[in-house]
Order: sequence, then structure tokens, then C-alpha cells
Amino acid sequence: MNTELIERYAGQVAQAYTGAATTAAIVAGDRLGLYDALARLGSATPGELAAATGCHERYLREWAHQQTAAGLLHHHDGRFTLPPEGRAVLADPASPASMAGGALLPTGWFQNIDHLTDSFRAGTGIAWDRQPQAVHEGTARFFESAYRANLIGSWLPALDGVEQRLRDGITVADVGCGFGASTRLMAEAYPASTFVGYDRHEPSVRAARSQPLPPGLRFEVAAADAYPAGGYGLICMFDTFHDLSDPLAAAAHARKALVADGTLLLVEPAAEDDPAANLAEPMAAFSYAASLFQCLPTSLAEPPRYGLGAQAGAEAVREILLKAGFTDFHIAARTPVNAVYQAR
Repeated sequence: MNTELIERYAGQVAQAYTGAATTAAIVAGDRLGLYDALARLGSATPGELAAATGCHERYLREWAHQQTAAGLLHHHDGRFTLPPEGRAVLADPASPASMAGGALLPTGWFQNIDHLTDSFRAGTGIAWDRQPQAVHEGTARFFESAYRANLIGSWLPALDGVEQRLRDGITVADVGCGFGASTRLMAEAYPASTFVGYDRHEPSVRAARSQPLPPGLRFEVAAADAYPAGGYGLICMFDTFHDLSDPLAAAAHARKALVADGTLLLVEPAAEDDPAANLAEPMAAFSYAASLFQCLPTSLAEPPRYGLGAQAGAEAVREILLKAGFTDFHIAARTPVNAVYQAR
């Protein structure tokens, strides 16, 4: 055996260990408000950080050294600093670059590992309500930053004939709305339109309702193929379609629910039809892990178990929409994370 190759391979595994450990430390820092405190203080000793956060100094010293070793904090003369780019990524939840919330996802995946291995053996799925709260919250926070950065400024304007209708006033359904970030952003940007967020997961709908709602916005509990049909000028599914056990039924229901010239907007992970092309992407390992731990199990949780997965690609989506009766399908926009599909 080639010991040099073994050492190199072991180094890759060690990097994976380090990434997982650092992710856990990010979750701790986020929950305890440590990044926010460092952003406010500019720089701090562990003692100063303890005074600002009410946390124990000894724990803070260990956390700060771990974060420095991971390259996330700077250390000089006993003081720790969160650099400006770190503030945008870890300290500001409203930043388009915010990533702290996404660290919750692996936390939830670890919590659910026994259910997943059982599903491997049985070929069954894991319903969304059996996923840990960390997955629900992490998913909402992970995608919200992308929606803030792109939804109003580029995705909706990229749709043929949609933005002006939103300004004039139409009824919009956001199906699989989760905690409601996408629905809320649209309702705030287009006050002349009416928005309804639908999700079959009642705790997510309660979370969406927990914040003050702007006029013209409400959230209801309903499945993707069972919300009230008829009268929608726009139906949206944000990072939802590939999670559905029956995306064909959801697409057919959307077609019936749209007005004659209405649009179906699907925002899906930016994936190619050829898995080899997906594997070449920098985020491939994370994207396939997300599909493995939450997207695929959710779609296999009940019949007919399509099992699209998060890396399905445009052609798989197109095929389902054509079967559902849509005749016009195209990619309207694309980011490194998401592909935006318009169907009519």
C-alpha cells in the first residue's frame, strides 16, 4: 500500500472532522450572540467578551482559540477580532451573505442519523415533521439570505410579464412557504398584490405567523396539491418542488389553480442533468449531503415517492411539468446556488 496516499486520504478525513467541529462551534457562537458581540466591540479579550455576553470566560477563551485556528477570528496580543467580512457572514442575519443559520443544518442531520440509517435499510423516507427543529430552522435561515439577495432584485424581474402584474395587483400563492421569508419579502415589495403562504407543516406556519404580517399577507396550513385552487396570477415554490413525494400532482394542481395567463415559478438548487457536472461544483459535497439527509428522505416519505433529490437538474423538472400540462418552460435566472424556472 502507498503510505503517502494513505496519509493524504487521512488528511482529507481530518479536514472533514475539522469542518464538522467548526460548524458546531459556529452554532454555539450564533446561539450565544458571540459574533454579534464581537462585531459591536470591534475586538475583545475573553474577559471583555464575557462581560458583554454573560458567558463564562474560560469557555469563551477555548471557543475563540478554536475559531481563530479555523481562520474565522483574528488574534493579537490576547485580543480577538471578527473581521469585516466575518461580520457580514456570521454576525448580521439580514446580510445577503449571512451563513450562520445554515450551520444548524448539519446539527440536525447528526441528530437524525438513526432515522436515516433505518431508512437506508428499509427504503422508506423521513417526513418533514420527523426532522429535528434544527433542520427546520436551519433550512429557513440558509435560504433566507439567498432570497433577500435575489428574489426582488433579480428573480422576479427575470420572469416574462410578471413583475408589472405584481405591481398592478394579483393573487400569489407561495407553496411550501416554510417560515415564510420568501412570502414576506414579496408582500413587502408588492403591496398591491395579495399573498398566501401555504405549508403542510403546521409548526412552520405558526412560525411564519409569529411575526407581524403586512397587509395582504396570510399563512395557511395546506399541502402542495390541496390548497384552494383558482385565481392565482403567480404560484411560487421556493426550494420545495424536489422535496415533494408527488411533484406531478403538485404541478397539476398548480396548473389548475393558475389563471389562464398565470405563471408557475420554481426556484430549485442549481444542478446539472449530468451528475458528473454536479460533482465538479465547489459545493457538491454539501449539496448532496443536504439531499441525502433531508430532501430525498422527505420525498420518499409517502407514495408515490418520486425521490427527485436536490440535484435533479432542469430536464427532470421539465419532464414533470410537461406531464402536468404546462407547455412553456425555461430557465429565467441562475445563481451559484439556485436555478429559477418559469412555466406557463
